[in-house]
Amino acid sequence: KERWAAEQDSFLAASKLNSAIELVADEQEEFDVLNNEEVQVDFSPLFECLHIHEALGQMDAFRAEYATTRRRQKELLVPSSLTLDDDDLAGLSSLLEGIAGFAIVEQATMHKTPENFRTRADVDELWDSMVQSAITLISAALPSVTNDEKLLKVKGVIALFIQTMDSWSYSVSALDSLLLTIFSKYSDLLKTRYSDDFAEIIAGDDYMPMPITNAEEFAKVLSVSWYTPPPELQDPVYPCILPFSQMYPMICIDIRNFLNQIYLFSDDHFSHTAVIDSTLRTALDDLLVTKVANSLSSRLSSQYPGQIVQILTNLEHFETACNELESLLVSARSSASAAGPITLSATAAFRQTSKEAEIRIFELVNSKIDDLIETAEYDWLSTYIPDIASPYMSELTRYLGNIMSSVLIGLPETLKEQMYVASLAHVSSALLSLPLDPGVTIISSQAVTAYALDVAHLVNFVTSLDDDAALADLEELRQTTALMQLAAQGKGDEFFDSSVSGIKFGTVDKLKGAELLEKVKIGPGSRPALASLNTLGNGQGNGGRESPTVFGGGAGKFTTGLGERFGKFAGRDRS
Repeated sequence: KERWAAEQDSFLAASKLNSAIELVADEQEEFDVLNNEEVQVDFSPLFECLHIHEALGQMDAFRAEYATTRRRQKELLVPSSLTLDDDDLAGLSSLLEGIAGFAIVEQATMHKTPENFRTRADVDELWDSMVQSAITLISAALPSVTNDEKLLKVKGVIALFIQTMDSWSYSVSALDSLLLTIFSKYSDLLKTRYSDDFAEIIAGDDYMPMPITNAEEFAKVLSVSWYTPPPELQDPVYPCILPFSQMYPMICIDIRNFLNQIYLFSDDHFSHTAVIDSTLRTALDDLLVTKVANSLSSRLSSQYPGQIVQILTNLEHFETACNELESLLVSARSSASAAGPITLSATAAFRQTSKEAEIRIFELVNSKIDDLIETAEYDWLSTYIPDIASPYMSELTRYLGNIMSSVLIGLPETLKEQMYVASLAHVSSALLSLPLDPGVTIISSQAVTAYALDVAHLVNFVTSLDDDAALADLEELRQTTALMQLAAQGKGDEFFDSSVSGIKFGTVDKLKGAELLEKVKIGPGSRPALASLNTLGNGQGNGGRESPTVFGGGAGKFTTGLGERFGKFAGRDRS
C-alpha cells in the first residue's frame, strides 16, 4: 500500500520507500526550516526597510539595490574551485548546503514580501546561476574521483540536494543531467574494476573440476552460481567434485555484485531508470564477451586436451548463466524501459566459443592419433608373421581408453560420445590410408597378416566398450582388411561378385578395394595376386631379385582381363 502511494506521488516516486524525504513528507506537524530549534531567520529588518522605503516612495530603488546585493552575495557563496578528494566530501556538502539555504531564503522572501519585490523570474535567475556554477565546479572535480564507492557518495550528496530543492519547487533538470554524467562515470569505473577482477580470476584458475569438501561449501557455491546439480549431486557424499572450475562461481559472484552496485545508484533519487537498464545490459555484455568469452577463446591454443575440456565445460555453464541473466534483467528492469525479451550477445559468444573448443579438442586428439599412427613402421614386403599387435597399436588403444576414462569424462555424455566416435572415425581413415599410400606398390601376405592383427586389436578394444556407434565407424576398416586377407589367399575375385560383395564388402570403396587387390601378393603356395604379377617381374619384393614368370606369357592376358572386369564393375556399382 505504501509503495503504491509512493508511485502515485510524483515527488515520492523518485525516492526510496521509507527514505528521509518520504518520512519528512509524512510528518503530521509541519516543520519550518527557517524557524526551528536550530535555525531562526528573522525577516523583521527586511520588513522595516520595506516599510521605510515605501513611505519614502523609493521602493523601485530599494528593489534594485536588494537584487544587486543578492547577486553579489550569490557570487561570494560559490567558491572558485572544488575538491572531491576529502573522505567526508565536506567541500561539496558545504557548497550545496549554502546554495540550498540561499535559495530557500529567496523563496521565503518572495512569499513574505509585497508582490513584485522579488519576482519568480528574479529567484529562478539566481537559482539557475548558482546551479550552473555548482555543476561546473563538480564536473571539473569529477576526473579526480577514481573510486566507484567515492563517486556513489558524491551522487548521494547531490541526490539529497535535488530532493530538497525539488520540494521547494525549484527546477532540478540540470542537476538530473549531472547525475547522468556521474552515472556514466560510475558505470565506467565499475566496468574497469570488474574487468580487472575477471582477468585476475581467469588468469589464476587451475582449469580443474572444482573440489567441494563439505556441505557448507556446496551450499555457498549453489547460492552464488547459476547451477542446478544433477540428481547424483542433489545429496552428495563429501568430498565431491563439481564439473566447472573455480572461475565459474567466482565470476558469478562478481556478476551479482556488479548488478547490485549498478542498481544501487538508483537508490534515493535517480529518475533515469531506463538508462540504468540499458547501461547495465551493455556493460554486462561487454564484460562477459571481452573478459570471459574472448579470454577463454585465447586459451584454446593450449596443447593440453584436458584443459580445453575444462574450458568447454566452463563455457557451457557460462552460457546457462547468460540465459538466467536475460530473464533476471527482464524481471528487474523498470516499467520505463522497453518491453520484450532481453538477449545478451554474450550468450551467442559463449556458444560460439564452445564450438571452437569442441573443434580444438578434435584437433588435439586427432593430432595425437596421427602422431601414433605415424610410428607404424609396416614393412609391406615382410616375410615375417607377428603374433601380437604392433607397439603403436597398443599405445593407440591405451590413449583412446585414457581420453574416454579421464580426459573427456567431464563432458556431457552426448558430446563425449560424439567426440569419441569422431576420433575412431579418424583412426579408421588414417589406418586405411597406410596400405593405400602411393609409395606402397606391393603388399606381402605376411604384411597383410600383421596389418590385420593390428586392426583386430583395435576392433576388439572398441567391442569391449559396448558402443555400437563407435564400432560402426570401424566397419569400412574391418571389411577392407578382410578383403586384403582374402586377396592374400587368392580369393580376391569375391570382391567382384555382386552377390557376395554387397554382404561382405558393402562399406568398402570400390576404387580403393580394387587398388588394394592389385597390391596384395598371394601367400606361399597360392596363385599370385592378380595385377602384382607384372610388378614382381620388375624386381620389387623378393629382395630386389627378378621374380620368375610363373605363368609364362599368360600373365599379360590375365592382367588385361582384370582391367576390363574392373572397368565394368566400377561403372556398374561405383559408390
